[in-house]
Amino acid sequence: MAKERGLEGIMAKKLGTPYGPGKRVDHWLKIKTCVPQNDVVAGLTLGTGWREPYFGALILGAHWGNELRFIGRVGTGFDQAKLEEIEALARACKGPNPFPDEPKGESVKYWMQPAMVAEVKYLEFTSEGKPRAPVFLRLRPDLKPADCVLPDDYTGN
Repeated sequence: MAKERGLEGIMAKKLGTPYGPGKRVDHWLKIKTCVPQNDVVAGLTLGTGWREPYFGALILGAHWGNELRFIGRVGTGFDQAKLEEIEALARACKGPNPFPDEPKGESVKYWMQPAMVAEVKYLEFTSEGKPRAPVFLRLRPDLKPADCVLPDDYTGN
């Protein structure tokens, strides 16, 4: 119902606990609505710190009309095993930049042939057409990159 009404989420609280204005308390929870999206993995960004041997984020794209659009990146939601798995799969799929234009400001480790699909959840698309607060959920080997289509209400970037 919150999603249908365009709300960010709902608040839940433990029965009988008081309201504390301006304070974060653990008996109140903010539960945000999230949108799942299947995206094409178009490349990897450079990793830093302990993630240097792997990658920093997946560079994401989705189809809008007849072209693959750059929509942003996702760098959270990975455990060590998933970092290793994706790095190995991505290395085998290296290719040229799959987007019509070079995305600005990306520290690209390498581009990939559009062959891998990732399920990502996010709060909404920003006014710039990027997912807000994206989190990686899983790889989707059951889907093809052509299945990754931007929603009808996408406004572009």
